[in-house]
Amino acid sequence: MNSLPEIEAAIMQLSEGEMRDLSNWLQEYLNDAWDKQIEADIKIW
Repeated sequence: MNSLPEIEAAIMQLSEGEMRDLSNWLQEYLNDAWDKQIEADIKIW
């Protein structure tokens, strides 16, 4: 696995469009993780 500094350096090499695509992907990933956590929490109640 890459270290955070390596990932940050790679991100700095992206074009503006690629950075936007990455940002959109990351937001969708975080949204999905949040949804899964909410679903898991609901099952507990």
